[in-house]
Amino acid sequence: MRLLVVAVLLNQGYRADGTLLTVEGGTATIRRAKNGGMGDFEKALDAFTGGAVRVLRGKSRVAPVVLGGWPGPAKGNFRLKASLESLHGLDHNALGLIPGQTGSNSRENRPEKLTAIEQYTTGLLKQVEELPRARADEIMKKLEFELMQWLDYEGAVEDVYRWISIRTEHDLEGWEENGWTTQEFRDTPADRRWLPAAILEKLPAERREMVLARIAHPGCKRIRRLSPLEVWTSGRQELVKLREEHVPLLLGPDLAEVRGLDRHGCIEFKGHEYGGGNALVYPSHTLINVLGQEIVIDPRKSYKVFPNPFDPSRLFVCDMDLRYLGYARRKIGVSRADLDAIHKAIGRSAHGRAILDAPLQARHQAEATERAAMIAHNDAVMATVTGGIPPAPGEGKAKGRRITQADDATMGDVVEATPVPTPVGAASIDDVL
Repeated sequence: MRLLVVAVLLNQGYRADGTLLTVEGGTATIRRAKNGGMGDFEKALDAFTGGAVRVLRGKSRVAPVVLGGWPGPAKGNFRLKASLESLHGLDHNALGLIPGQTGSNSRENRPEKLTAIEQYTTGLLKQVEELPRARADEIMKKLEFELMQWLDYEGAVEDVYRWISIRTEHDLEGWEENGWTTQEFRDTPADRRWLPAAILEKLPAERREMVLARIAHPGCKRIRRLSPLEVWTSGRQELVKLREEHVPLLLGPDLAEVRGLDRHGCIEFKGHEYGGGNALVYPSHTLINVLGQEIVIDPRKSYKVFPNPFDPSRLFVCDMDLRYLGYARRKIGVSRADLDAIHKAIGRSAHGRAILDAPLQARHQAEATERAAMIAHNDAVMATVTGGIPPAPGEGKAKGRRITQADDATMGDVVEATPVPTPVGAASIDDVL
Protein backbone atom coordinates (compact mmCIF):
# COMPACT_ATOMS: atom_id res chain seq x y z
CA MET A 1 0.00 0.00 0.00
CA ARG A 2 2.90 2.37 0.69
CA LEU A 3 4.15 1.90 -2.88
CA LEU A 4 0.71 2.64 -4.33
CA VAL A 5 0.06 5.73 -2.20
CA VAL A 6 3.49 7.21 -2.91
CA ALA A 7 3.12 6.58 -6.66
CA VAL A 8 -0.24 8.38 -6.73
CA LEU A 9 0.89 11.37 -4.66
CA LEU A 10 4.14 11.69 -6.61
CA ASN A 11 2.70 11.46 -10.13
CA GLN A 12 -0.86 12.72 -9.70
CA GLY A 13 -0.64 14.86 -6.56
CA TYR A 14 -2.99 15.95 -3.79
CA ARG A 15 -5.18 18.96 -3.11
CA ALA A 16 -3.51 21.52 -0.90
CA ASP A 17 -6.85 22.31 0.76
CA GLY A 18 -7.26 18.68 1.80
CA THR A 19 -7.22 15.14 0.39
CA LEU A 20 -8.87 12.21 2.14
CA LEU A 21 -7.62 8.68 1.49
CA THR A 22 -10.46 6.23 2.19
CA VAL A 23 -9.09 2.76 2.94
CA GLU A 24 -10.23 -0.51 4.45
CA GLY A 25 -9.50 -1.47 8.00
CA GLY A 26 -8.04 -4.87 7.12
CA THR A 27 -6.56 -5.82 3.75
CA ALA A 28 -6.31 -2.68 1.60
CA THR A 29 -5.32 -0.39 4.41
CA ILE A 30 -2.65 2.04 5.52
CA ARG A 31 -1.27 0.44 8.64
CA ARG A 32 -0.24 2.33 11.73
CA ALA A 33 2.69 -0.04 12.29
CA LYS A 34 6.21 1.30 12.19
CA ASN A 35 7.26 2.28 8.69
CA GLY A 36 10.37 0.15 8.35
CA GLY A 37 12.09 2.02 11.16
CA MET A 38 11.14 5.45 9.80
CA GLY A 39 8.08 6.01 11.94
CA ASP A 40 4.35 5.83 11.33
CA PHE A 41 3.47 6.07 7.61
CA GLU A 42 0.27 8.01 8.27
CA LYS A 43 2.11 10.55 10.42
CA ALA A 44 4.81 10.87 7.78
CA LEU A 45 2.15 11.64 5.16
CA ASP A 46 0.74 14.31 7.41
CA ALA A 47 4.19 15.84 7.99
CA PHE A 48 5.38 15.83 4.35
CA THR A 49 2.10 17.25 2.98
CA GLY A 50 1.59 19.87 5.64
CA GLY A 51 -1.48 18.08 6.99
CA ALA A 52 -3.19 18.10 3.57
CA VAL A 53 -3.38 14.30 3.22
CA ARG A 54 -5.45 12.46 5.83
CA VAL A 55 -6.54 8.85 6.13
CA LEU A 56 -10.10 7.63 6.76
CA ARG A 57 -9.91 4.02 7.84
CA GLY A 58 -12.93 1.73 8.00
CA LYS A 59 -13.49 -0.19 11.22
CA SER A 60 -14.89 -3.68 11.58
CA ARG A 61 -18.45 -3.79 12.88
CA VAL A 62 -19.16 -6.39 15.57
CA ALA A 63 -22.14 -4.85 17.43
CA PRO A 64 -24.93 -7.40 18.07
CA VAL A 65 -28.47 -6.67 16.89
CA VAL A 66 -29.87 -7.21 20.39
CA LEU A 67 -28.31 -5.11 23.12
CA GLY A 68 -26.40 -7.43 25.44
CA GLY A 69 -26.48 -10.31 22.95
CA TRP A 70 -23.53 -12.32 21.69
CA PRO A 71 -21.63 -10.50 18.91
CA GLY A 72 -21.12 -12.16 15.56
CA PRO A 73 -17.98 -12.25 13.42
CA ALA A 74 -16.41 -8.91 12.48
CA LYS A 75 -17.69 -7.47 9.21
CA GLY A 76 -16.91 -4.47 7.07
CA ASN A 77 -18.30 -1.13 8.15
CA PHE A 78 -21.25 -0.36 5.86
CA ARG A 79 -20.51 3.37 6.05
CA LEU A 80 -17.25 2.90 4.08
CA LYS A 81 -17.40 -0.61 2.70
CA ALA A 82 -20.17 0.15 0.20
CA SER A 83 -18.34 3.08 -1.38
CA LEU A 84 -15.12 1.11 -1.72
CA GLU A 85 -16.78 -1.96 -3.22
CA SER A 86 -18.95 0.03 -5.63
CA LEU A 87 -15.87 1.90 -6.83
CA HIS A 88 -14.67 -1.34 -8.44
CA GLY A 89 -18.09 -2.56 -9.55
CA LEU A 90 -17.97 -0.95 -12.98
CA ASP A 91 -14.42 -2.22 -13.56
CA HIS A 92 -15.44 -5.82 -12.80
CA ASN A 93 -18.53 -5.62 -14.98
CA ALA A 94 -16.66 -4.10 -17.92
CA LEU A 95 -13.95 -6.76 -17.63
CA GLY A 96 -16.49 -9.57 -17.61
CA LEU A 97 -15.48 -10.63 -21.12
CA ILE A 98 -11.94 -11.53 -20.02
CA PRO A 99 -11.49 -15.27 -19.25
CA GLY A 100 -10.60 -16.34 -15.73
CA GLN A 101 -13.03 -14.17 -13.78
CA THR A 102 -13.01 -14.97 -10.06
CA GLY A 103 -16.45 -13.51 -9.36
CA SER A 104 -17.44 -10.44 -7.37
CA ASN A 105 -16.39 -12.21 -4.16
CA SER A 106 -14.10 -15.17 -4.84
CA ARG A 107 -14.73 -16.60 -1.38
CA GLU A 108 -18.40 -17.08 -2.19
CA ASN A 109 -19.00 -17.17 -5.96
CA ARG A 110 -15.72 -18.21 -7.56
CA PRO A 111 -16.46 -20.39 -10.65
CA GLU A 112 -15.66 -23.98 -9.69
CA LYS A 113 -13.94 -24.73 -13.02
CA LEU A 114 -11.32 -22.03 -12.36
CA THR A 115 -9.35 -24.24 -9.96
CA ALA A 116 -8.90 -26.96 -12.58
CA ILE A 117 -7.99 -24.39 -15.25
CA GLU A 118 -5.30 -22.90 -13.00
CA GLN A 119 -3.85 -26.32 -12.15
CA TYR A 120 -3.72 -27.38 -15.80
CA THR A 121 -2.12 -24.09 -16.91
CA THR A 122 0.43 -24.11 -14.09
CA GLY A 123 1.43 -27.71 -14.83
CA LEU A 124 1.88 -26.93 -18.51
CA LEU A 125 4.05 -23.90 -17.78
CA LYS A 126 6.26 -25.90 -15.40
CA GLN A 127 6.95 -28.42 -18.15
CA VAL A 128 7.94 -25.64 -20.54
CA GLU A 129 10.27 -24.08 -17.94
CA GLU A 130 12.33 -27.29 -17.85
CA LEU A 131 13.17 -26.98 -21.55
CA PRO A 132 16.17 -25.06 -22.94
CA ARG A 133 15.42 -21.38 -23.44
CA ALA A 134 15.30 -21.44 -27.25
CA ARG A 135 13.12 -24.55 -27.30
CA ALA A 136 10.83 -23.14 -24.59
CA ASP A 137 10.24 -19.95 -26.59
CA GLU A 138 9.38 -22.01 -29.66
CA ILE A 139 6.92 -24.21 -27.74
CA MET A 140 5.25 -21.24 -26.04
CA LYS A 141 4.37 -19.76 -29.44
CA LYS A 142 2.55 -22.97 -30.38
CA LEU A 143 0.67 -23.64 -27.12
CA GLU A 144 -2.90 -22.49 -26.59
CA PHE A 145 -4.24 -21.36 -23.22
CA GLU A 146 -7.70 -20.72 -21.88
CA LEU A 147 -6.32 -17.89 -19.75
CA MET A 148 -4.76 -14.76 -21.22
CA GLN A 149 -1.03 -14.20 -21.05
CA TRP A 150 0.07 -11.21 -19.04
CA LEU A 151 0.88 -8.75 -21.84
CA ASP A 152 -2.42 -9.54 -23.60
CA TYR A 153 -4.30 -9.12 -20.33
CA GLU A 154 -2.51 -5.85 -19.59
CA GLY A 155 -3.48 -4.43 -22.98
CA ALA A 156 -7.13 -5.49 -22.60
CA VAL A 157 -7.40 -3.94 -19.14
CA GLU A 158 -5.87 -0.68 -20.34
CA ASP A 159 -8.43 -0.51 -23.16
CA VAL A 160 -11.32 -1.07 -20.75
CA TYR A 161 -10.04 1.52 -18.27
CA ARG A 162 -9.59 4.00 -21.12
CA TRP A 163 -13.19 3.46 -22.20
CA ILE A 164 -14.41 3.98 -18.63
CA SER A 165 -12.44 7.22 -18.38
CA ILE A 166 -13.68 8.79 -21.64
CA ARG A 167 -17.34 7.70 -21.51
CA THR A 168 -19.87 10.53 -21.52
CA GLU A 169 -23.10 8.54 -21.31
CA HIS A 170 -23.18 7.99 -17.56
CA ASP A 171 -25.27 8.88 -14.52
CA LEU A 172 -22.56 9.85 -12.05
CA GLU A 173 -23.67 11.96 -9.11
CA GLY A 174 -22.95 15.66 -8.77
CA TRP A 175 -22.14 16.39 -12.41
CA GLU A 176 -24.80 19.05 -12.98
CA GLU A 177 -24.40 20.51 -9.49
CA ASN A 178 -20.68 21.08 -10.11
CA GLY A 179 -21.16 22.39 -13.63
CA TRP A 180 -19.35 19.45 -15.24
CA THR A 181 -21.28 19.77 -18.50
CA THR A 182 -20.62 21.33 -21.89
CA GLN A 183 -22.74 22.62 -24.77
CA GLU A 184 -22.24 21.15 -28.25
CA PHE A 185 -23.77 21.59 -31.70
CA ARG A 186 -23.75 19.87 -35.07
CA ASP A 187 -24.52 20.95 -38.62
CA THR A 188 -27.57 18.74 -39.17
CA PRO A 189 -29.53 16.23 -37.07
CA ALA A 190 -27.98 13.45 -39.16
CA ASP A 191 -24.41 14.59 -38.54
CA ARG A 192 -22.60 12.29 -36.07
CA ARG A 193 -19.87 14.80 -35.27
CA TRP A 194 -20.55 17.18 -32.39
CA LEU A 195 -18.55 20.40 -32.00
CA PRO A 196 -17.98 22.44 -28.81
CA ALA A 197 -20.14 25.56 -28.65
CA ALA A 198 -17.16 27.51 -27.33
CA ILE A 199 -15.72 27.75 -30.85
CA LEU A 200 -18.63 29.97 -31.86
CA GLU A 201 -17.23 32.78 -29.72
CA LYS A 202 -14.12 32.84 -31.91
CA LEU A 203 -16.04 33.37 -35.15
CA PRO A 204 -16.68 36.82 -36.68
CA ALA A 205 -20.09 38.20 -35.66
CA GLU A 206 -21.69 37.82 -39.10
CA ARG A 207 -20.55 34.23 -39.52
CA ARG A 208 -21.54 33.35 -35.97
CA GLU A 209 -25.08 34.54 -36.60
CA MET A 210 -25.28 32.36 -39.72
CA VAL A 211 -24.19 29.28 -37.77
CA LEU A 212 -26.61 29.98 -34.93
CA ALA A 213 -29.48 30.25 -37.39
CA ARG A 214 -28.47 26.99 -39.02
CA ILE A 215 -28.29 25.02 -35.77
CA ALA A 216 -31.56 26.42 -34.42
CA HIS A 217 -33.35 23.33 -35.73
CA PRO A 218 -34.25 20.56 -33.27
CA GLY A 219 -31.55 17.94 -32.80
CA CYS A 220 -28.66 20.25 -33.58
CA LYS A 221 -27.79 21.29 -30.02
CA ARG A 222 -27.26 19.40 -26.79
CA ILE A 223 -25.85 19.63 -23.27
CA ARG A 224 -23.39 16.80 -22.66
CA ARG A 225 -21.95 15.53 -19.41
CA LEU A 226 -18.18 15.64 -19.27
CA SER A 227 -16.29 12.38 -19.11
CA PRO A 228 -14.47 11.47 -15.88
CA LEU A 229 -11.19 12.13 -17.69
CA GLU A 230 -12.29 15.63 -18.75
CA VAL A 231 -13.27 16.49 -15.17
CA TRP A 232 -9.99 15.10 -13.83
CA THR A 233 -7.93 17.00 -16.41
CA SER A 234 -9.67 20.31 -15.71
CA GLY A 235 -8.68 20.25 -12.04
CA ARG A 236 -5.36 18.50 -12.30
CA GLN A 237 -3.31 21.70 -12.42
CA GLU A 238 -4.51 22.50 -8.90
CA LEU A 239 -2.86 19.40 -7.44
CA VAL A 240 0.41 19.51 -5.53
CA LYS A 241 2.88 16.69 -6.19
CA LEU A 242 4.89 14.97 -3.50
CA ARG A 243 8.54 16.04 -3.38
CA GLU A 244 10.83 13.32 -4.71
CA GLU A 245 13.30 13.50 -1.83
CA HIS A 246 10.50 12.45 0.52
CA VAL A 247 9.95 9.16 -1.33
CA PRO A 248 12.67 7.12 0.48
CA LEU A 249 11.56 8.48 3.85
CA LEU A 250 7.94 7.54 3.23
CA LEU A 251 8.68 4.08 1.85
CA GLY A 252 11.19 3.21 4.54
CA PRO A 253 14.40 1.13 4.46
CA ASP A 254 12.50 -2.18 4.48
CA LEU A 255 11.36 -1.49 0.89
CA ALA A 256 14.87 -0.57 -0.30
CA GLU A 257 17.08 -2.96 -2.26
CA VAL A 258 20.87 -2.83 -2.17
CA ARG A 259 22.18 -2.80 -5.73
CA GLY A 260 25.33 -1.98 -7.64
CA LEU A 261 25.78 -0.89 -11.24
CA ASP A 262 26.51 -3.52 -13.87
CA ARG A 263 29.31 -3.15 -16.45
CA HIS A 264 27.00 -1.02 -18.57
CA GLY A 265 26.31 1.37 -15.70
CA CYS A 266 22.74 0.10 -15.27
CA ILE A 267 20.53 -1.38 -12.55
CA GLU A 268 18.09 -4.03 -13.75
CA PHE A 269 14.96 -5.59 -12.28
CA LYS A 270 13.10 -8.57 -13.64
CA GLY A 271 10.37 -10.81 -12.27
CA HIS A 272 6.63 -11.12 -11.79
CA GLU A 273 6.67 -8.41 -9.12
CA TYR A 274 7.94 -5.96 -11.73
CA GLY A 275 5.31 -6.74 -14.35
CA GLY A 276 6.57 -10.11 -15.58
CA GLY A 277 7.43 -8.77 -19.04
CA ASN A 278 10.66 -7.23 -20.22
CA ALA A 279 13.26 -6.31 -17.63
CA LEU A 280 13.17 -2.81 -16.13
CA VAL A 281 16.56 -1.27 -16.95
CA TYR A 282 17.73 2.00 -15.41
CA PRO A 283 20.98 3.63 -16.64
CA SER A 284 22.24 4.85 -13.28
CA HIS A 285 25.75 6.21 -13.92
CA THR A 286 24.09 9.62 -13.83
CA LEU A 287 21.11 10.69 -11.71
CA ILE A 288 18.78 13.69 -11.70
CA ASN A 289 18.98 15.42 -8.32
CA VAL A 290 16.38 17.60 -6.59
CA LEU A 291 17.62 20.66 -8.52
CA GLY A 292 17.06 18.92 -11.85
CA GLN A 293 20.80 18.67 -12.42
CA GLU A 294 22.65 15.65 -13.76
CA ILE A 295 25.11 14.19 -11.26
CA VAL A 296 27.63 11.36 -11.66
CA ILE A 297 27.83 8.57 -9.07
CA ASP A 298 30.63 6.10 -8.38
CA PRO A 299 29.91 2.92 -10.40
CA ARG A 300 32.01 0.86 -7.97
CA LYS A 301 29.79 1.48 -4.94
CA SER A 302 26.51 -0.07 -3.83
CA TYR A 303 23.36 1.96 -3.30
CA LYS A 304 19.94 1.62 -1.71
CA VAL A 305 17.32 1.89 -4.43
CA PHE A 306 13.53 1.96 -4.41
CA PRO A 307 11.87 0.17 -7.35
CA ASN A 308 8.13 0.74 -7.55
CA PRO A 309 5.93 -1.46 -9.80
CA PHE A 310 3.26 1.28 -9.65
CA ASP A 311 5.76 3.83 -11.01
CA PRO A 312 8.33 2.02 -13.20
CA SER A 313 9.32 5.19 -15.07
CA ARG A 314 12.11 6.03 -12.60
CA LEU A 315 14.25 4.55 -9.86
CA PHE A 316 15.01 6.51 -6.68
CA VAL A 317 18.58 6.11 -5.45
CA CYS A 318 20.10 6.75 -2.00
CA ASP A 319 23.52 6.11 -0.55
CA MET A 320 23.94 3.34 2.02
CA ASP A 321 22.99 5.78 4.81
CA LEU A 322 19.65 6.47 3.05
CA ARG A 323 20.66 9.97 1.98
CA TYR A 324 18.76 10.81 -1.20
CA LEU A 325 20.94 11.26 -4.30
CA GLY A 326 18.46 11.43 -7.19
CA TYR A 327 16.51 9.28 -9.59
CA ALA A 328 17.40 7.34 -12.75
CA ARG A 329 15.09 7.27 -15.76
CA ARG A 330 13.97 3.94 -17.15
CA LYS A 331 15.54 2.90 -20.43
CA ILE A 332 12.86 2.61 -23.10
CA GLY A 333 13.45 0.93 -26.46
CA VAL A 334 12.83 3.02 -29.56
CA SER A 335 11.32 2.14 -32.91
CA ARG A 336 13.76 1.42 -35.72
CA ALA A 337 11.57 3.58 -37.96
CA ASP A 338 12.05 6.66 -35.72
CA LEU A 339 15.39 8.05 -36.88
CA ASP A 340 15.32 11.02 -34.50
CA ALA A 341 14.68 8.74 -31.50
CA ILE A 342 17.51 6.46 -32.63
CA HIS A 343 19.94 9.38 -32.80
CA LYS A 344 18.94 10.51 -29.31
CA ALA A 345 19.33 6.98 -27.95
CA ILE A 346 22.79 6.72 -29.50
CA GLY A 347 23.67 10.08 -27.96
CA ARG A 348 22.51 8.97 -24.52
CA SER A 349 24.48 5.73 -24.86
CA ALA A 350 27.62 7.56 -25.95
CA HIS A 351 27.19 10.06 -23.13
CA GLY A 352 26.93 7.24 -20.60
CA ARG A 353 29.94 5.43 -22.06
CA ALA A 354 31.95 8.65 -21.91
CA ILE A 355 31.09 9.11 -18.24
CA LEU A 356 32.19 5.56 -17.43
CA ASP A 357 35.43 6.05 -19.41
CA ALA A 358 36.26 9.40 -17.80
CA PRO A 359 38.23 7.91 -14.83
CA LEU A 360 40.27 5.78 -17.25
CA GLN A 361 41.04 8.79 -19.43
CA ALA A 362 42.04 10.82 -16.39
CA ARG A 363 44.43 8.10 -15.18
CA HIS A 364 46.19 7.84 -18.57
CA GLN A 365 46.17 11.52 -19.53
CA ALA A 366 49.68 12.12 -18.18
CA GLU A 367 50.98 9.10 -20.08
CA ALA A 368 49.48 10.38 -23.35
CA THR A 369 51.00 13.83 -22.76
CA GLU A 370 54.45 12.33 -22.12
CA ARG A 371 54.17 10.21 -25.28
CA ALA A 372 53.32 13.27 -27.36
CA ALA A 373 56.32 15.12 -25.89
CA MET A 374 58.60 12.15 -26.62
CA ILE A 375 57.54 11.99 -30.27
CA ALA A 376 57.96 15.75 -30.68
CA HIS A 377 61.47 15.48 -29.17
CA ASN A 378 62.45 12.63 -31.50
CA ASP A 379 61.15 14.58 -34.52
CA ALA A 380 63.31 17.53 -33.49
CA VAL A 381 66.39 15.29 -33.17
CA MET A 382 65.80 13.68 -36.56
CA ALA A 383 65.35 17.10 -38.12
CA THR A 384 69.02 17.83 -37.35
CA VAL A 385 69.97 14.84 -39.48
CA THR A 386 67.72 15.64 -42.46
CA GLY A 387 68.26 19.36 -42.16
CA GLY A 388 64.59 19.90 -41.58
CA ILE A 389 63.85 18.71 -45.11
CA PRO A 390 60.88 16.33 -45.33
CA PRO A 391 61.81 12.82 -46.50
CA ALA A 392 61.43 12.20 -50.21
CA PRO A 393 58.55 10.07 -51.40
CA GLY A 394 59.29 6.42 -50.73
CA GLU A 395 61.82 7.19 -47.99
CA GLY A 396 61.16 6.34 -44.40
CA LYS A 397 59.43 3.07 -45.26
CA ALA A 398 60.32 0.12 -43.11
CA LYS A 399 59.70 -3.53 -43.81
CA GLY A 400 56.11 -4.43 -43.03
CA ARG A 401 55.15 -0.78 -42.39
CA ARG A 402 53.33 1.80 -44.49
CA ILE A 403 53.23 5.55 -43.84
CA THR A 404 49.61 6.70 -43.77
CA GLN A 405 50.07 10.38 -42.91
CA ALA A 406 50.79 13.13 -45.43
CA ASP A 407 54.37 12.96 -46.73
CA ASP A 408 55.18 16.42 -45.43
CA ALA A 409 53.99 15.73 -41.86
CA THR A 410 56.20 14.54 -39.02
CA MET A 411 54.98 12.24 -36.27
CA GLY A 412 54.98 15.20 -33.89
CA ASP A 413 52.64 17.05 -36.24
CA VAL A 414 50.35 14.08 -36.32
CA VAL A 415 50.23 13.75 -32.54
CA GLU A 416 49.64 17.47 -32.05
CA ALA A 417 46.85 17.42 -34.61
CA THR A 418 45.16 14.52 -32.89
CA PRO A 419 42.67 15.82 -30.29
CA VAL A 420 43.40 14.52 -26.82
CA PRO A 421 40.23 13.14 -25.14
CA THR A 422 39.13 15.35 -22.29
CA PRO A 423 37.31 14.12 -19.19
CA VAL A 424 33.62 14.07 -20.06
CA GLY A 425 32.07 14.01 -16.63
CA ALA A 426 30.67 17.48 -17.22
CA ALA A 427 29.69 16.88 -20.85
CA SER A 428 26.04 16.94 -21.86
CA ILE A 429 24.09 14.77 -24.27
CA ASP A 430 23.90 17.74 -26.64
CA ASP A 431 27.73 17.82 -26.74
CA VAL A 432 27.80 14.16 -27.71
CA LEU A 433 25.16 14.63 -30.41
